[in-house]
Amino acid sequence: MMKGENESERMTSHATNMRRYILLLISIHLALATIGRHHRDSGFLNHVQLVHEFQCSMPQPRAVPVAELLTIGPSPDEIFYPASTVLTRCEGAGCCSDPKQICAPIETRNVSLVFMVKHMIDRQRDRHHEVIHALEHTKCGCVDKRIIKFD
Repeated sequence: MMKGENESERMTSHATNMRRYILLLISIHLALATIGRHHRDSGFLNHVQLVHEFQCSMPQPRAVPVAELLTIGPSPDEIFYPASTVLTRCEGAGCCSDPKQICAPIETRNVSLVFMVKHMIDRQRDRHHEVIHALEHTKCGCVDKRIIKFD
């Protein structure tokens, strides 16, 4: 009988150890899930805070090619210098909380920009300066996408 009792105790001990091992695995899994969720929640909250801090209000400097400023494109004979300018723009300058809105100008001003124009084909013509008028954004706001006109 001693041998049978020993065998029974050994089996009970083995079953107890197995239960402990399974409980340990479950505990580790739950701990990792909680940590992972906390990490995801923390990452989400950091992302939301970043978006909240980048509200649409102030325009940002953007490179604008001179060709976009001309009512008629440059003639093939003309080269403008500089080829681009820097204007403040609202597009991409901040976030709007409503997905039906975009960051757009709510205040603008006219600026005059002086470019040098060089003629490539008719080299007899002197280089000259040309004033190009442009619209610069001075204040941005969230505006319904449906009422925005894109120029």
